[in-house]
Amino acid sequence: MRKDATNPSTSSHLKDTVVRPDPATRPRVVARNNEPTREKKGPPLGEILVERKTLTPDQLRAAMERQQRSRKRLGEILMELGFADADSVLDGLSTQLGVPPTRVNSFTVTAEALSHLSERIARKYTAIPMLKVGGTLVVATANPRDLQALDDLRFAAGFEISTMICCRHWRLRSLLD
Repeated sequence: MRKDATNPSTSSHLKDTVVRPDPATRPRVVARNNEPTREKKGPPLGEILVERKTLTPDQLRAAMERQQRSRKRLGEILMELGFADADSVLDGLSTQLGVPPTRVNSFTVTAEALSHLSERIARKYTAIPMLKVGGTLVVATANPRDLQALDDLRFAAGFEISTMICCRHWRLRSLLD
């Protein structure tokens, strides 16, 4: 391509210019399997649970006040206060994050899936391999948006990773024995 003074993209005076993309037209992050990652969360968990009539607005306010004084997540506080059960919180988080929910137990986890991820890695990322489908390992985790963890899981397992959200309360040791 020859330089043309009328074409600003080839003009030498722009050689050191930094071009910043417009945030509105910024390209979306794409996972390795070419599926776009979820860039935004849905509505807040509390709002979802109030809308579903799992909580009252007063219960949500009380839980949020308690959350300000602690380092715990809202879902944990709602369960501690008895305002919501684990299934309601899990379903609300699933809606918020756009990730399917699962309950981890010996019926939902296959031995084949367990064999593809070491216990050390599973514990490190609070993730449990549930099922292997073709070249994909389905993993349940309490934090399905942790991209570093998903990359490390993909590398450790040698498969693409598909996530489902689960509660933090599952017992990895009982599944591995």
